[in-house]
Amino acid sequence: MGSTLAEEFDRIQQMFVGFSVSIPALVIERTRLERFEASVARNHALDSLCRELLAKLKSIRSPDSYVHLAQAYEVYAEACFCLRLATNELTLVRTPGTGDYKEKRPDFLYSQGPASLYFEVKALEIADPVIRNPKIGMEALEVMADLDARVRSGTGQKFFSSELAISGHQMGSTAAQRIDETIRRICNVVKPEQLELGPTVLVVDLGRLWPKSQGRNAILPVFHEEGHSAESCASGELWHIACGQSGERVFVSPEFEGGSNLGGHQKLEGVLHQLPGLVAMTFVLHSWSANLQMLTIWNPGSIGFRAGDPPSLSESEIEEILWKYSDALNNTSSECPGAGPPQTF
Repeated sequence: MGSTLAEEFDRIQQMFVGFSVSIPALVIERTRLERFEASVARNHALDSLCRELLAKLKSIRSPDSYVHLAQAYEVYAEACFCLRLATNELTLVRTPGTGDYKEKRPDFLYSQGPASLYFEVKALEIADPVIRNPKIGMEALEVMADLDARVRSGTGQKFFSSELAISGHQMGSTAAQRIDETIRRICNVVKPEQLELGPTVLVVDLGRLWPKSQGRNAILPVFHEEGHSAESCASGELWHIACGQSGERVFVSPEFEGGSNLGGHQKLEGVLHQLPGLVAMTFVLHSWSANLQMLTIWNPGSIGFRAGDPPSLSESEIEEILWKYSDALNNTSSECPGAGPPQTF
């Protein structure tokens, strides 16, 4: 009998104990792996993804298998999205031709009668992964050695997670820099051909980037930040990634009462300006202790709807689908911010 996803993940976790740390290994959640395998009998796309993910996990033989870890995480991100939709009775299939030689197609297809909606999932890597993955591993080793010495001498407790500062972005990045860098990387990895089959939703998994925690406010242009030590207005970073304009002012949380909330200016046009054919963007945020959070910005009037295209879902039908699986939804005019139904995954 072959190993399970959870068993392979346990093996990988053991490789890191006392030696290193990996952002993908930190973000992948064991209970989600178990839920994938419990659901494959009812979902052909998820069954295919589980087999692919198992092969990727088995290929990881050492803590410095950075490429294999990255590949495993990309499949994991696709499986997470596939299962979230399945829990909302939205069954996805792999888009025919996906992965064929030189074929550029979105990952998934949802059909409703003769009409279709496509989903392309992109799991963004950490900044400068070739340089920073080994660096994070070395820093983790140094911290663990220091903590071990302190524990042995009785001068400290071994709280590793609080001692090592890990960020998917470059340390010290400003809000405006994070927004611009995320836009740049999204536009670099999305191929225009992947958006040409029909109305397409771009799904951006941010599990390895760990964006600033703003909750559902992240898809608002600006919001009043209550409960902060210095209450102020702040910009929703995910909104600016999707809809921001070049030169637009970015507002941030003041560092202290009376401090400035001016955070510089965005340099790049948001993704929905650069890729106007997209009908929506969904951002996927991960948590160790809670369900995934999916925040969506809908692009009504997208040029993805063109006369002469194959039959497609109406804009109202697409909006209904987006509401079903999203924790929160807004549109590009910020006319409909609101919470979706309670999610179980």
